[in-house]
Order: sequence, then C-alpha cells, then structure tokens
Amino acid sequence: MSVSNEGIEYDIKDIKIHSDKYHYKFEELKNLSEGKKINIWSDTIYIDSSMYGTQWFLRKASGQGREVVKKYLTKNFEDYNQLLSMMIAAEGTIRYIDDRYKQLIELMEANKQFINIIIPGLEHTREIYKDDDDLLLTDVINNIISNLDSYIKSYDKLKFVYDTREENKIMPKSYNLTDNRSDPGTCIPLIFGVPNIINMNRQRSISEL
Repeated sequence: MSVSNEGIEYDIKDIKIHSDKYHYKFEELKNLSEGKKINIWSDTIYIDSSMYGTQWFLRKASGQGREVVKKYLTKNFEDYNQLLSMMIAAEGTIRYIDDRYKQLIELMEANKQFINIIIPGLEHTREIYKDDDDLLLTDVINNIISNLDSYIKSYDKLKFVYDTREENKIMPKSYNLTDNRSDPGTCIPLIFGVPNIINMNRQRSISEL
C-alpha cells in the first residue's frame, strides 16, 4: 500500500498474491469429472482417488465427510468472493491512464477465465449431493455459482467500458489537486480477511467519464 496525491492506493501485487492462493486451493475442480468426489487436504481441494467400494470407509476414517466439504466450500468461497468484490471496488478508484489499471484488468480477466473452468467441477459436486436434504450442500453451491456469475457480469460491464474508451482513444486528464471536479475520496478500511488494503470511496472525476 502506498500514498499518492490521489490518496491511498490499492496494492495490485498483494491482490494478485491472494488471487493466486485461491486459484491453487480450487485448481483441481477443473479436473473433476462427473461422479467424482473431492477431498480436502492441507486446506486445498483434491480429487478423491479411492477405489470404488472403499470410498465411504476411507472418507470416514480420514475425516473427509460431507460436512467437511460443505464447511470448506462455504468458508473459502465466501473469502474468494470478497476478494473478487475488492477487485471490482478497486477498478472504480484507479485511473484509466494508470499502469496499475491495466494490471488490474488483466488480473480480473484471469479470474474470469479461472471461474469459467472450475464451475463445471462445482456443478458435478452439487449433482452428487443433490438428494441429501439434511446437508443442503446444493444450496451452498448454488450460492457460490451465483456469486461467481455476478462477478463475471460486473467485470464484463466495466471491461466493455474500458475497451470502448481504448477503441475511441478517449483518455482522461491527469488528476490535479486544484481540480474541484475530482474527489480522491475517503478511506474505508476493509475488515474481512483478505489483502490488508484500504478502499477509496469515490467516483471517478468528470474528466474520466
């Protein structure tokens, strides 16, 4: 985190570190085929490779029950969704001409692509537990997928605006402390357990619209 004449800035490198962490945690979902279950080891998703007929016993003996899966998916995807929300918020505080803006857009695009390849794995997991009325894992996964879809829709909208500006060569003016049309914003500390960064509560200046 650093301070400039525009106030507190997002540390894009720090956001990427946390993004990479969740990609590592969830990566095996992209390889999950229909009918396969997941295990949780070292706070990371793995595919259950136990032989057919031994799966129930081995999962029970190793503490890999369905409640463990539910708790893991709930907690970790809640945290990941907060990170995605931070990226959306950060986009509104960084000027288009700032190099960090392009870095953020690239990072957001990478997360969109990652989400698209892990959603089928989430859908396979939902299918396995769809008849378990006590567990309600289906509801959890539906909520996860809904949040991921919302991120993609939000990202697509802001990316469309950015691409349109690039196409038409619309460049914003640099911020000036004497420019009363632009407000660098007020600092709002983020309270959840993702990057320790301060959010800027402001709208872009008239010159950037």
